[in-house]
Amino acid sequence: MSTMEETASALIGFTPSAGWVFLGVLIALGIVAKLVMDLVIKSRELRKPKVTDEKDIQEKLKNDNDRLKRLEDKTEQQEEELKLILRSQMVIIHHMIDGNGTQSLKETQQDIEDYLITGKVREKKGE
Repeated sequence: MSTMEETASALIGFTPSAGWVFLGVLIALGIVAKLVMDLVIKSRELRKPKVTDEKDIQEKLKNDNDRLKRLEDKTEQQEEELKLILRSQMVIIHHMIDGNGTQSLKETQQDIEDYLITGKVREKKGE
């Protein structure tokens, strides 16, 4: 008996034949292959978005779109308010310079009152 066979014989209690060694190697390779496949499967699962993640993403996108729409509406409203303010200042300045334009002052006053009541700027015929 060789030294390797004697050592193996002392460890496991019997002398392994080539068949037993071959079977052991096959089992070890099977275990390694199983571990590798498990790792591959797990990595694929981690890369795939989950169904709940897709629902959350869609909900967040919808919320963001709604918020952006509200901001756009608010910006349009602020632009109209700014136009009304600038128009009223322009009418006041014209009146202060030449003393005329009382009709424009009255119209602008009415526009401001309408805006404060309804929240909407009335469109001028010339605009």
